[in-house]
Amino acid sequence: GGGGGLIGAAIAAFTSSGTAQTGVLPIIFTANPETFKYLPPTIEFSSDLVGMAVTTDFKKIYAIDRAHNAVSVVDLERRTVVKVLDLGAEPQIITISPTSQRAIVTAKEARIFVIDTSSDTVIEVDQSLAPTREPYAAAILPSDTKAYVGERQGDGLTIVDLGASPPAVLGRIPGCNASRGMAIKEEPTMRIYVACQGDDKLVEIDPQADTILRELTVDANPTGLDLTPDQDLLFVASGGAFGTNGSVPIVNTNTFTEVANINNVVAGPQQVLVSSNGKRAFVSSIQSPSEMCEAGRSSGISVLDVEARVSLYQTPAEELDSVGGLAATGDGARVFGFSLCTNALYRVSEVDAMFNLDTQTFGGVSRSSGISLNETGSELYLLHPHALAVVNPETLDVIETISGRGAGPMRLALSQDDSTLFASLSGRNEVVAVSTT
Repeated sequence: GGGGGLIGAAIAAFTSSGTAQTGVLPIIFTANPETFKYLPPTIEFSSDLVGMAVTTDFKKIYAIDRAHNAVSVVDLERRTVVKVLDLGAEPQIITISPTSQRAIVTAKEARIFVIDTSSDTVIEVDQSLAPTREPYAAAILPSDTKAYVGERQGDGLTIVDLGASPPAVLGRIPGCNASRGMAIKEEPTMRIYVACQGDDKLVEIDPQADTILRELTVDANPTGLDLTPDQDLLFVASGGAFGTNGSVPIVNTNTFTEVANINNVVAGPQQVLVSSNGKRAFVSSIQSPSEMCEAGRSSGISVLDVEARVSLYQTPAEELDSVGGLAATGDGARVFGFSLCTNALYRVSEVDAMFNLDTQTFGGVSRSSGISLNETGSELYLLHPHALAVVNPETLDVIETISGRGAGPMRLALSQDDSTLFASLSGRNEVVAVSTT
């Protein structure tokens, strides 16, 4: 709909959830309800890439495409999408196992899918035994035999048997409301840690018995979790509404007690990342565009000293807007983050105990939703709605762009006289005009 004679446009083939399908012609309904026009497919229909998982060898990236209810498989050596895995439901979050042999995709309609990364095939989880509700984040055991799937608003975790054919739900573990971040400790005895945002607590799960062993109350709204390399300490992004400082409780995983709490980190912290050398930890705010972009709220990145358990640096207020995911070099000397609202990429560098903030903006790139740095630190991968950008971490310039399903239109509208079609391009802050004649 619209004002005057402006009538909204439709795409010829939609799924029941209203997502556009590729390979069909746009149908444009004109001001006369008894007429319509076909337009040639001169612009590819766009992807809407909103999350990704990277294999440990950095050879492939699995990117969620919500516009097509699918997962795109990106070959990083060939620099192209080599396969598209159709799900039939809108994907939410993708998690890859420590071995990179399996990936879990949670989707709307309470559906869960398992990807075999060796063959790049997908199969849906049989939930006949114990249906889940709003599946969200997941954790996969290093053995690739079981997965634990949290619920966005529910009170428990779903256990998935990955060895069954097809993969099937084994049961549920109650007692964790609105689960968010998960972390797996492998030695000396395997344990799974889950942030229960709705209960303001952490739980420790025994994967042998599939029961909660211990619970620990922490600051409000725990979300992101990450372990130090020796797995003795668990860092928790927790507490702090927007406009107030957040905190990072530090938990000893052996005693399951809070041994320190770092205050004065970024407001509304959602993600925490410990560098692979265990010297630095980084915290950022991750909120949806409706919560941050539209409200005009700023956020930032905090740098923490793991050994001293103090905050070393926080990006200046109002200089960063809605920082999304984090990626860091192994030595912790650099951390990268992206803006959820604009086309900005941020880099915080530590040199001789001094911190520098660099910002790079990219033409045609906005609403990034995923970031990863390869193991050599030579390439940074930045996901945005219609493509995966390969970025030079030194210069912050785009080396190459790997297209998803094109940078085509997501929304269409007609002029009052039906002569011109206007199409907004996904993630590019652009509108194109096409003559209907």
